Amino acid sequence: MIQIKPHIEHQAVCPECNNPVDPFKVLWQGIHTCAVCKCASCQTSFIEDFRVSHAMTAPFKLNLASGQLFQLDGDEGYKSWFGIPLQMSIFRPKYDQNLEFQVEKRLEAKKVIIINCLHFLYGDALLKLLSVEFYLREKPEFNTIVLIPKILQWMVPDGVSEIWTINIPLAKMLNFYPQLDQFIYKECQRFDTIYLSKAHYQPHCPEIARYTGVEKYNYEKQDCRITFIWRDDRVWCKVNPYLHHKLDPELRRSGLRQQNSNICCFFEQLRLRFPNAKFTIAGLGVATAFPEWIDDRRVEKYTDNLEQATCKIYGESRLVIGVHGSNMLLPSAHAGMTLDLIPDDRWGNLAQDTIYQDIDVRVAVHQYLYLPLSTDINLLVTIASNQLKKYDEQYKIGYTS
Repeated sequence: MIQIKPHIEHQAVCPECNNPVDPFKVLWQGIHTCAVCKCASCQTSFIEDFRVSHAMTAPFKLNLASGQLFQLDGDEGYKSWFGIPLQMSIFRPKYDQNLEFQVEKRLEAKKVIIINCLHFLYGDALLKLLSVEFYLREKPEFNTIVLIPKILQWMVPDGVSEIWTINIPLAKMLNFYPQLDQFIYKECQRFDTIYLSKAHYQPHCPEIARYTGVEKYNYEKQDCRITFIWRDDRVWCKVNPYLHHKLDPELRRSGLRQQNSNICCFFEQLRLRFPNAKFTIAGLGVATAFPEWIDDRRVEKYTDNLEQATCKIYGESRLVIGVHGSNMLLPSAHAGMTLDLIPDDRWGNLAQDTIYQDIDVRVAVHQYLYLPLSTDINLLVTIASNQLKKYDEQYKIGYTS
Protein backbone atom coordinates (compact mmCIF):
# COMPACT_ATOMS: atom_id res chain seq x y z
CA MET A 1 0.00 0.00 0.00
CA ILE A 2 1.05 3.59 -0.63
CA GLN A 3 -0.07 6.39 1.64
CA ILE A 4 -1.51 9.39 -0.20
CA LYS A 5 -3.01 11.25 2.79
CA PRO A 6 -2.02 12.99 4.98
CA HIS A 7 1.44 12.37 3.49
CA ILE A 8 2.16 11.25 -0.07
CA GLU A 9 4.65 8.39 0.11
CA HIS A 10 6.43 8.83 -3.19
CA GLN A 11 9.89 10.12 -4.04
CA ALA A 12 10.07 11.52 -7.56
CA VAL A 13 13.02 12.79 -9.60
CA CYS A 14 12.82 15.87 -11.79
CA PRO A 15 13.10 14.92 -15.50
CA GLU A 16 15.10 18.11 -16.23
CA CYS A 17 17.61 18.54 -13.40
CA ASN A 18 17.41 15.13 -11.68
CA ASN A 19 16.80 16.65 -8.26
CA PRO A 20 14.52 14.76 -5.84
CA VAL A 21 10.99 16.16 -5.70
CA ASP A 22 8.17 15.56 -3.24
CA PRO A 23 4.67 15.35 -4.77
CA PHE A 24 2.07 17.85 -3.64
CA LYS A 25 -1.06 16.30 -5.14
CA VAL A 26 -2.60 13.09 -6.51
CA LEU A 27 -3.95 12.99 -10.06
CA TRP A 28 -6.65 10.40 -10.76
CA GLN A 29 -6.26 9.94 -14.50
CA GLY A 30 -8.33 6.76 -14.52
CA ILE A 31 -6.20 3.69 -15.17
CA HIS A 32 -3.18 5.63 -13.94
CA THR A 33 -2.94 7.14 -10.48
CA CYS A 34 -0.18 9.74 -10.56
CA ALA A 35 1.88 11.90 -8.23
CA VAL A 36 1.82 15.56 -9.30
CA CYS A 37 5.16 17.29 -8.78
CA LYS A 38 6.91 20.64 -9.25
CA CYS A 39 10.64 20.88 -8.97
CA ALA A 40 11.77 23.55 -6.49
CA SER A 41 15.08 23.98 -8.36
CA CYS A 42 14.02 24.41 -11.99
CA GLN A 43 10.23 24.80 -11.62
CA THR A 44 9.50 21.90 -13.97
CA SER A 45 6.03 20.44 -13.50
CA PHE A 46 5.52 16.74 -14.14
CA ILE A 47 3.49 13.72 -13.16
CA GLU A 48 4.73 10.24 -12.32
CA ASP A 49 2.98 6.91 -11.85
CA PHE A 50 2.51 5.55 -8.36
CA ARG A 51 3.85 1.99 -8.43
CA VAL A 52 0.48 0.27 -8.51
CA SER A 53 -1.17 -2.18 -10.91
CA HIS A 54 0.63 -2.18 -14.31
CA ALA A 55 2.83 0.70 -13.13
CA MET A 56 4.57 -1.68 -10.73
CA THR A 57 6.09 -3.20 -13.86
CA ALA A 58 6.23 -0.22 -16.21
CA PRO A 59 5.91 3.21 -14.53
CA PHE A 60 5.88 6.38 -16.64
CA LYS A 61 6.76 10.00 -16.08
CA LEU A 62 5.37 12.92 -18.10
CA ASN A 63 6.91 16.40 -18.34
CA LEU A 64 3.88 18.70 -18.33
CA ALA A 65 5.84 21.58 -19.89
CA SER A 66 7.54 19.83 -22.81
CA GLY A 67 5.17 16.90 -23.16
CA GLN A 68 8.07 14.44 -23.11
CA LEU A 69 7.24 10.94 -21.90
CA PHE A 70 9.71 8.79 -19.95
CA GLN A 71 9.42 5.07 -19.27
CA LEU A 72 11.13 4.33 -15.98
CA ASP A 73 11.16 0.54 -16.11
CA GLY A 74 9.68 -2.48 -17.84
CA ASP A 75 9.39 -3.89 -21.32
CA GLU A 76 9.24 -1.42 -24.20
CA GLY A 77 5.92 -2.90 -25.30
CA TYR A 78 4.15 -1.10 -22.44
CA LYS A 79 4.79 2.26 -24.07
CA SER A 80 2.30 1.88 -26.91
CA TRP A 81 -0.73 0.82 -24.87
CA PHE A 82 0.07 2.16 -21.37
CA GLY A 83 2.47 5.09 -21.67
CA ILE A 84 1.42 6.93 -24.83
CA PRO A 85 -2.29 6.82 -23.94
CA LEU A 86 -1.41 8.53 -20.63
CA GLN A 87 0.51 11.21 -22.52
CA MET A 88 -2.29 11.79 -25.03
CA SER A 89 -5.04 11.79 -22.42
CA ILE A 90 -3.41 14.43 -20.21
CA PHE A 91 -2.97 16.86 -23.09
CA ARG A 92 -6.35 16.04 -24.63
CA PRO A 93 -8.73 15.74 -21.68
CA LYS A 94 -12.33 14.71 -22.28
CA TYR A 95 -15.41 16.39 -20.88
CA ASP A 96 -18.62 14.38 -20.87
CA GLN A 97 -21.90 15.73 -19.51
CA ASN A 98 -23.24 12.19 -19.27
CA LEU A 99 -20.63 11.04 -16.76
CA GLU A 100 -22.18 9.79 -13.53
CA PHE A 101 -20.46 9.10 -10.23
CA GLN A 102 -22.28 7.04 -7.65
CA VAL A 103 -21.15 6.70 -4.03
CA GLU A 104 -22.58 3.82 -2.02
CA LYS A 105 -21.66 4.15 1.65
CA ARG A 106 -21.87 0.92 3.64
CA LEU A 107 -19.67 1.71 6.65
CA GLU A 108 -18.43 4.89 8.29
CA ALA A 109 -14.66 5.24 8.00
CA LYS A 110 -11.76 7.63 8.49
CA LYS A 111 -8.84 5.34 7.62
CA VAL A 112 -9.24 3.74 4.21
CA ILE A 113 -7.61 1.86 1.34
CA ILE A 114 -8.73 2.76 -2.18
CA ILE A 115 -8.61 -0.06 -4.73
CA ASN A 116 -8.65 1.39 -8.25
CA CYS A 117 -10.27 -1.24 -10.49
CA LEU A 118 -10.60 0.99 -13.55
CA HIS A 119 -9.26 -0.46 -16.79
CA PHE A 120 -10.09 -0.52 -20.47
CA LEU A 121 -9.99 -4.34 -20.53
CA TYR A 122 -12.72 -6.30 -18.75
CA GLY A 123 -10.36 -9.03 -17.58
CA ASP A 124 -7.84 -6.63 -16.04
CA ALA A 125 -10.57 -4.75 -14.19
CA LEU A 126 -12.02 -8.01 -12.88
CA LEU A 127 -8.65 -9.37 -11.70
CA LYS A 128 -8.02 -6.15 -9.78
CA LEU A 129 -11.44 -6.43 -8.16
CA LEU A 130 -10.55 -9.90 -6.89
CA SER A 131 -7.77 -8.36 -4.79
CA VAL A 132 -10.47 -6.94 -2.50
CA GLU A 133 -10.60 -10.23 -0.59
CA PHE A 134 -6.92 -9.89 0.37
CA TYR A 135 -7.45 -6.47 1.97
CA LEU A 136 -10.61 -7.52 3.78
CA ARG A 137 -8.75 -10.49 5.23
CA GLU A 138 -5.25 -9.12 5.82
CA LYS A 139 -5.94 -5.44 6.59
CA PRO A 140 -9.00 -5.43 8.85
CA GLU A 141 -7.81 -2.26 10.58
CA PHE A 142 -8.59 -0.35 7.36
CA ASN A 143 -11.86 0.23 5.58
CA THR A 144 -11.86 -0.56 1.88
CA ILE A 145 -13.14 1.64 -0.92
CA VAL A 146 -13.58 0.15 -4.38
CA LEU A 147 -13.38 2.42 -7.44
CA ILE A 148 -15.16 0.38 -10.09
CA PRO A 149 -16.56 0.59 -13.64
CA LYS A 150 -20.34 0.26 -13.63
CA ILE A 151 -20.17 -3.00 -15.59
CA LEU A 152 -18.52 -4.72 -12.58
CA GLN A 153 -20.42 -3.04 -9.75
CA TRP A 154 -22.65 -6.07 -9.21
CA MET A 155 -19.63 -8.19 -8.23
CA VAL A 156 -18.27 -5.99 -5.44
CA PRO A 157 -18.35 -8.26 -2.34
CA ASP A 158 -19.81 -7.58 1.06
CA GLY A 159 -17.41 -6.13 3.61
CA VAL A 160 -16.20 -3.07 1.70
CA SER A 161 -16.80 0.32 3.23
CA GLU A 162 -17.77 2.22 0.08
CA ILE A 163 -18.27 1.64 -3.64
CA TRP A 164 -17.44 4.45 -6.05
CA THR A 165 -19.01 3.60 -9.39
CA ILE A 166 -18.15 5.33 -12.66
CA ASN A 167 -20.28 4.88 -15.79
CA ILE A 168 -17.39 5.37 -18.23
CA PRO A 169 -17.50 2.57 -20.87
CA LEU A 170 -14.44 0.32 -20.78
CA ALA A 171 -13.50 1.33 -24.34
CA LYS A 172 -13.12 4.95 -23.16
CA MET A 173 -11.21 4.19 -19.97
CA LEU A 174 -7.88 5.29 -21.49
CA ASN A 175 -9.13 8.88 -21.58
CA PHE A 176 -8.55 11.46 -18.86
CA TYR A 177 -11.76 12.97 -17.52
CA PRO A 178 -11.07 15.96 -15.25
CA GLN A 179 -14.54 15.41 -13.76
CA LEU A 180 -13.38 12.01 -12.48
CA ASP A 181 -10.26 13.52 -10.92
CA GLN A 182 -12.33 16.24 -9.24
CA PHE A 183 -14.93 13.76 -8.00
CA ILE A 184 -12.36 11.53 -6.33
CA TYR A 185 -10.48 14.52 -4.89
CA LYS A 186 -13.70 15.80 -3.31
CA GLU A 187 -14.61 12.43 -1.82
CA CYS A 188 -11.13 12.02 -0.39
CA GLN A 189 -11.61 15.10 1.78
CA ARG A 190 -13.86 13.05 4.08
CA PHE A 191 -11.02 10.81 5.29
CA ASP A 192 -8.12 11.37 7.66
CA THR A 193 -5.84 8.66 6.29
CA ILE A 194 -5.85 7.18 2.79
CA TYR A 195 -3.75 4.43 1.30
CA LEU A 196 -3.65 3.44 -2.34
CA SER A 197 -3.87 -0.28 -2.97
CA LYS A 198 -1.25 -1.75 -5.29
CA ALA A 199 -4.17 -3.64 -6.89
CA HIS A 200 -2.23 -6.82 -7.56
CA TYR A 201 -3.90 -9.01 -10.13
CA GLN A 202 -5.48 -11.90 -8.23
CA PRO A 203 -5.33 -15.18 -10.18
CA HIS A 204 -6.48 -17.36 -7.27
CA CYS A 205 -10.01 -17.16 -5.90
CA PRO A 206 -11.33 -20.20 -4.05
CA GLU A 207 -14.42 -18.27 -2.93
CA ILE A 208 -15.76 -16.84 -6.20
CA ALA A 209 -19.29 -16.93 -4.78
CA ARG A 210 -18.29 -13.99 -2.60
CA TYR A 211 -18.23 -11.90 -5.78
CA THR A 212 -20.87 -13.44 -8.06
CA GLY A 213 -23.24 -15.07 -5.59
CA VAL A 214 -22.80 -18.33 -7.51
CA GLU A 215 -21.14 -21.39 -6.02
CA LYS A 216 -18.44 -23.17 -7.99
CA TYR A 217 -18.92 -26.66 -9.39
CA ASN A 218 -19.69 -29.41 -6.90
CA TYR A 219 -18.04 -32.71 -7.85
CA GLU A 220 -20.51 -34.66 -5.76
CA LYS A 221 -23.16 -33.97 -8.39
CA GLN A 222 -23.81 -36.76 -10.84
CA ASP A 223 -24.91 -34.41 -13.62
CA CYS A 224 -22.29 -33.54 -16.23
CA ARG A 225 -22.56 -30.33 -18.22
CA ILE A 226 -19.88 -29.52 -20.82
CA THR A 227 -19.89 -25.89 -21.93
CA PHE A 228 -18.17 -24.05 -24.76
CA ILE A 229 -17.56 -20.33 -24.11
CA TRP A 230 -18.55 -18.46 -27.25
CA ARG A 231 -17.39 -15.06 -28.46
CA ASP A 232 -17.81 -13.44 -31.87
CA ASP A 233 -14.48 -11.62 -32.14
CA ARG A 234 -11.96 -14.31 -31.16
CA VAL A 235 -12.97 -17.69 -32.48
CA TRP A 236 -11.99 -21.33 -32.81
CA CYS A 237 -10.68 -21.02 -36.35
CA LYS A 238 -7.23 -22.01 -37.63
CA VAL A 239 -7.08 -19.47 -40.47
CA ASN A 240 -7.76 -16.28 -38.48
CA PRO A 241 -9.06 -16.40 -34.90
CA TYR A 242 -9.40 -12.62 -34.69
CA LEU A 243 -12.66 -11.46 -36.24
CA HIS A 244 -12.53 -7.74 -35.66
CA HIS A 245 -15.59 -5.72 -36.65
CA LYS A 246 -13.61 -3.96 -39.40
CA LEU A 247 -12.85 -7.29 -41.06
CA ASP A 248 -14.54 -8.12 -44.35
CA PRO A 249 -18.09 -9.34 -43.49
CA GLU A 250 -17.71 -12.54 -45.49
CA LEU A 251 -14.45 -13.40 -43.71
CA ARG A 252 -16.22 -12.86 -40.39
CA ARG A 253 -19.11 -15.09 -41.39
CA SER A 254 -16.68 -17.75 -42.58
CA GLY A 255 -14.79 -17.70 -39.27
CA LEU A 256 -17.99 -17.91 -37.23
CA ARG A 257 -19.25 -20.82 -39.35
CA GLN A 258 -15.92 -22.58 -38.79
CA GLN A 259 -16.20 -22.11 -35.04
CA ASN A 260 -19.76 -23.46 -35.11
CA SER A 261 -18.64 -26.50 -37.11
CA ASN A 262 -15.70 -27.20 -34.78
CA ILE A 263 -17.92 -27.02 -31.70
CA CYS A 264 -20.52 -29.34 -33.20
CA CYS A 265 -17.86 -31.86 -34.25
CA PHE A 266 -16.19 -31.72 -30.82
CA PHE A 267 -19.50 -32.10 -28.97
CA GLU A 268 -20.72 -34.91 -31.24
CA GLN A 269 -17.63 -37.00 -30.50
CA LEU A 270 -17.79 -36.30 -26.77
CA ARG A 271 -21.48 -37.17 -26.85
CA LEU A 272 -20.59 -40.70 -27.93
CA ARG A 273 -18.34 -41.06 -24.89
CA PHE A 274 -20.61 -39.21 -22.44
CA PRO A 275 -24.18 -39.88 -23.63
CA ASN A 276 -25.76 -38.50 -20.45
CA ALA A 277 -23.90 -35.20 -20.52
CA LYS A 278 -25.60 -31.90 -21.28
CA PHE A 279 -23.83 -29.86 -23.96
CA THR A 280 -24.10 -26.07 -23.72
CA ILE A 281 -23.00 -22.93 -25.54
CA ALA A 282 -22.67 -19.82 -23.37
CA GLY A 283 -21.10 -16.44 -23.85
CA LEU A 284 -21.44 -13.21 -25.76
CA GLY A 285 -22.71 -13.21 -29.35
CA VAL A 286 -25.53 -15.10 -31.04
CA ALA A 287 -24.25 -15.59 -34.59
CA THR A 288 -25.03 -18.96 -36.26
CA ALA A 289 -27.43 -21.62 -34.97
CA PHE A 290 -26.89 -24.97 -33.25
CA PRO A 291 -28.83 -28.25 -33.33
CA GLU A 292 -31.55 -28.69 -30.71
CA TRP A 293 -29.55 -31.14 -28.58
CA ILE A 294 -27.08 -28.34 -27.81
CA ASP A 295 -28.38 -26.02 -25.09
CA ASP A 296 -27.78 -22.53 -26.51
CA ARG A 297 -27.50 -20.00 -23.65
CA ARG A 298 -25.63 -17.24 -25.48
CA VAL A 299 -26.66 -13.61 -25.07
CA GLU A 300 -26.41 -10.63 -27.38
CA LYS A 301 -25.65 -8.21 -24.56
CA TYR A 302 -25.00 -8.77 -20.87
CA THR A 303 -26.93 -7.22 -18.03
CA ASP A 304 -26.01 -7.85 -14.40
CA ASN A 305 -28.78 -10.46 -14.09
CA LEU A 306 -27.84 -12.17 -17.35
CA GLU A 307 -24.18 -12.34 -16.37
CA GLN A 308 -25.03 -13.85 -13.01
CA ALA A 309 -27.35 -16.36 -14.72
CA THR A 310 -24.49 -17.29 -17.06
CA CYS A 311 -22.21 -17.79 -14.06
CA LYS A 312 -24.75 -20.35 -12.81
CA ILE A 313 -24.24 -22.26 -16.06
CA TYR A 314 -20.47 -22.17 -15.48
CA GLY A 315 -21.01 -23.41 -11.93
CA GLU A 316 -22.99 -26.38 -13.28
CA SER A 317 -20.27 -27.25 -15.82
CA ARG A 318 -17.85 -30.04 -15.13
CA LEU A 319 -15.75 -28.77 -18.06
CA VAL A 320 -15.62 -25.45 -19.87
CA ILE A 321 -13.69 -24.97 -23.10
CA GLY A 322 -13.00 -21.82 -25.06
CA VAL A 323 -10.49 -19.65 -26.88
CA HIS A 324 -7.99 -17.80 -24.65
CA GLY A 325 -9.20 -14.44 -23.39
CA SER A 326 -11.05 -12.61 -20.63
CA ASN A 327 -14.13 -14.63 -21.60
CA MET A 328 -12.51 -17.57 -19.75
CA LEU A 329 -12.03 -15.86 -16.37
CA LEU A 330 -15.42 -16.35 -14.77
CA PRO A 331 -15.94 -19.78 -16.40
CA SER A 332 -12.61 -21.02 -14.98
CA ALA A 333 -13.50 -19.62 -11.55
CA HIS A 334 -16.79 -21.53 -11.41
CA ALA A 335 -16.43 -24.69 -13.51
CA GLY A 336 -14.91 -27.96 -12.43
CA MET A 337 -12.22 -27.97 -15.13
CA THR A 338 -11.00 -25.70 -17.91
CA LEU A 339 -9.63 -26.42 -21.36
CA ASP A 340 -8.09 -23.26 -22.84
CA LEU A 341 -7.32 -23.03 -26.58
CA ILE A 342 -4.34 -20.73 -27.16
CA PRO A 343 -3.76 -18.84 -30.46
CA ASP A 344 -0.14 -18.85 -31.64
CA ASP A 345 0.49 -15.25 -30.59
CA ARG A 346 -0.95 -15.64 -27.06
CA TRP A 347 1.46 -18.06 -25.40
CA GLY A 348 3.15 -15.11 -23.71
CA ASN A 349 -0.17 -14.48 -21.94
CA LEU A 350 -0.55 -18.06 -20.72
CA ALA A 351 -2.80 -18.45 -17.65
CA GLN A 352 -3.72 -14.76 -17.54
CA ASP A 353 -7.29 -15.72 -18.37
CA THR A 354 -7.59 -18.30 -15.60
CA ILE A 355 -8.89 -17.80 -12.06
CA TYR A 356 -7.55 -20.76 -10.10
CA GLN A 357 -9.67 -22.48 -7.48
CA ASP A 358 -7.37 -25.22 -6.23
CA ILE A 359 -3.95 -24.82 -4.60
CA ASP A 360 -2.76 -28.41 -4.94
CA VAL A 361 -0.28 -28.41 -7.83
CA ARG A 362 -1.02 -31.87 -9.23
CA VAL A 363 -4.75 -31.30 -9.09
CA ALA A 364 -4.41 -27.89 -10.74
CA VAL A 365 -2.28 -29.30 -13.58
CA HIS A 366 -5.09 -31.72 -14.36
CA GLN A 367 -7.87 -29.21 -13.74
CA TYR A 368 -6.56 -26.46 -16.06
CA LEU A 369 -5.22 -27.47 -19.47
CA TYR A 370 -3.79 -25.20 -22.17
CA LEU A 371 -3.60 -26.46 -25.76
CA PRO A 372 -2.79 -24.86 -29.12
CA LEU A 373 -5.81 -23.53 -30.96
CA SER A 374 -4.67 -25.65 -33.91
CA THR A 375 -4.96 -28.94 -31.97
CA ASP A 376 -6.69 -31.64 -34.01
CA ILE A 377 -10.28 -32.13 -32.87
CA ASN A 378 -9.85 -35.90 -32.49
CA LEU A 379 -6.88 -35.33 -30.16
CA LEU A 380 -8.82 -32.63 -28.32
CA VAL A 381 -11.67 -35.07 -27.71
CA THR A 382 -9.23 -37.65 -26.32
CA ILE A 383 -7.64 -35.10 -23.99
CA ALA A 384 -10.99 -33.72 -22.80
CA SER A 385 -12.31 -37.26 -22.23
CA ASN A 386 -9.37 -38.14 -20.03
CA GLN A 387 -9.67 -34.85 -18.21
CA LEU A 388 -13.33 -35.61 -17.45
CA LYS A 389 -12.79 -39.25 -16.46
CA LYS A 390 -9.59 -38.96 -14.45
CA TYR A 391 -10.18 -35.92 -12.24
CA ASP A 392 -11.39 -37.85 -9.19
CA GLU A 393 -8.34 -40.11 -9.36
CA GLN A 394 -5.96 -37.15 -9.61
CA TYR A 395 -7.75 -35.37 -6.78
CA LYS A 396 -7.21 -38.34 -4.44
CA ILE A 397 -3.54 -38.60 -5.41
CA GLY A 398 -3.03 -34.88 -4.87
CA TYR A 399 -4.40 -34.90 -1.35
CA THR A 400 -3.20 -38.26 -0.06
CA SER A 401 0.44 -38.38 -1.21
